[in-house]
Amino acid sequence: MVWITGETMPKMHRHEGFISDLAQELAVLHGSENTEVKHYPIAHIGGNLHRDNHLWLNNDPFVKTALDEFHEIEDELNKKCVLHGDLWNENIIVNEEGRLTGLIDWEHSCVYDPHWEFRMIRRFIGWDGLTSLVYYYNNKSMYKVDEDIIKILDKFWMCHQFIYRIKKGDSTAPLFKEYMDRWPECLYD
Repeated sequence: MVWITGETMPKMHRHEGFISDLAQELAVLHGSENTEVKHYPIAHIGGNLHRDNHLWLNNDPFVKTALDEFHEIEDELNKKCVLHGDLWNENIIVNEEGRLTGLIDWEHSCVYDPHWEFRMIRRFIGWDGLTSLVYYYNNKSMYKVDEDIIKILDKFWMCHQFIYRIKKGDSTAPLFKEYMDRWPECLYD
């Protein structure tokens, strides 16, 4: 185990140095090989989301659109690399200057397309921050990611999380519904 100094990333963090640091860290991570990490079950999630939208939400139009868009790009998600898998502010450590010092909580690490890694981070760095992150990442990584695909995955994952929280009676379900209602302007406040 390695001790990482710093604090968890603030809820909204648009520090350009941090974004560049994160792009570099992800480029290195995605370039590593690890056959011990599980493959992400995205097809299973898509099937469940379709079923659950019908059973739990009476065919919510936002969820239906997110699923349709996901199915349009699903075949493009064909690259395989190691992902952190749960990239959000509570799993990112920054120093006093706001620079990245490390990533924690690797229990969701998996192998899947690199686009999947970026699906949640924009809620904490904003759309402009995501644009910068994609730019830096694409200049440092062997993979190239497309911001439009990331937007579709963001919607898809938000819908999945909303239904998942409804099914387990989680009190945060309304927050995800609010995100869906306000998309693309929804940011973590």
